[in-house]
Amino acid sequence: MKTILLIEDNEDILENLTEYFEMEGYKILFASNGKEGVELARKFVPDLIICDVLMREMDGHEVLRLLLDSSKTCGIPLFSAPQIQKKLIEQKRLNWVLMITSLNLSNLKRYC
Repeated sequence: MKTILLIEDNEDILENLTEYFEMEGYKILFASNGKEGVELARKFVPDLIICDVLMREMDGHEVLRLLLDSSKTCGIPLFSAPQIQKKLIEQKRLNWVLMITSLNLSNLKRYC
């Protein structure tokens, strides 16, 4: 069973994503902040991480930096929609923004 780590400080979003991915057969680890997420990633080495960018304690950019600094976690794919969306909007690739906004398993199965 593939494992996804969700790092999200909004409890409703975290609960909805957890329920969705569990129904699809994934094992879910979840963290309500970046610091906790990095600790879980180092301990369990999930197959994929979905991470919010704007969080208290430690933001998604710092999470990414710490994961990349560790040989144990540097190879884990990290999906962070807001971060990707901003770059795509700047490049005027709005069709890609729509695909990422409608988060679905067909997009994620490539990584996990």
